[in-house]
Amino acid sequence: MAASMVAGVLSAPAAAASASAKSKPIVKVGTPKASPRNYEGECPKKVTFSSTVKLKLKGKAKVQYRWIYDDGSKSAVRSFTARGKGTTKSYTLRKTAKFTGDSEGWYALQVVAPRKVTSKRGYYSVTCEADDPDYGKDRVEVSLSADQGGYSGPCTPTQPKIGFTGTVRVYGGTEWVTYRWLKNGDVVDSGSARADEWTKLQYSFKPSASDRGWVSLEVDHPHYKRVVSDREYYSVKCEGSSNDVSASVSAPADYKGSCPATRTFTGSITHNGSGKVSYQWIGENYTGPIRELDFSGWGSSTKSVADEPVSTSSNVWRKLRIHSPKYVESNAATAKVECETPR
Repeated sequence: MAASMVAGVLSAPAAAASASAKSKPIVKVGTPKASPRNYEGECPKKVTFSSTVKLKLKGKAKVQYRWIYDDGSKSAVRSFTARGKGTTKSYTLRKTAKFTGDSEGWYALQVVAPRKVTSKRGYYSVTCEADDPDYGKDRVEVSLSADQGGYSGPCTPTQPKIGFTGTVRVYGGTEWVTYRWLKNGDVVDSGSARADEWTKLQYSFKPSASDRGWVSLEVDHPHYKRVVSDREYYSVKCEGSSNDVSASVSAPADYKGSCPATRTFTGSITHNGSGKVSYQWIGENYTGPIRELDFSGWGSSTKSVADEPVSTSSNVWRKLRIHSPKYVESNAATAKVECETPR
């Protein structure tokens, strides 16, 4: 598909929001319509694809969507917030593509969330007219798509991986070209390749913090001026790296014998990310001091903790209460004690 894509245009706000509807909305996606549908004339030519998404929901929901192209590539995932009171609302989504040569194919719109629904294919054709009989030969074109342009979740050494695929097309033969990947205007990778009509170039990076921006691909051909792709945008929101925390408690083995008995509870605290975790032991008529644990590094890690030994002649229970980075309580574990009367 000989196309360079630009950012889609929404007729609805693009602010992100978490879904709050009690049940998943009803989602219907219309077949994209190309405007113009069949074009003949001077190039380059921009074609706009539009599709209608109908939603029936109560409350609000974050709607995520992307465009799918006939070469198997996909746009970055974008989103907007939909609100409703049980009635059906329509939202029109648009995508514009620029064609510099003859092309025909299709676009489809895929809603990823709150339900995954893919539209039927919307077809288009572009025929470029020129007085030059050699038009279309020995030309260079560059298109770009995001393999994963949107991410929300924990940021670790292995995820997310934001990737882009560029397609370099040299018409009329195979030629060596040089290329440069630009990220927010800075050169982040470069090289050379023998290119024909279907040469793929790839670039990826692993952000360690929330980030947003754009990537583009520049290609230099030995006989033609530099060709630059349109920008593809990315968005990374690191969530859970410093807030995900959980705890569990284990009781000592059941005891039977002379009393009082000394019982010690143990627990584990798991934290996804780095930072301090404050906690305390609690039980019936018992509140322990607030203590802190330090977590550092990437990903999830677990640390063991123990309560002060308790001397008891009856069953006793304990649990862990996490105060920060967020309030969480563990399970309650009971140490069973059965006292035997000395003979």
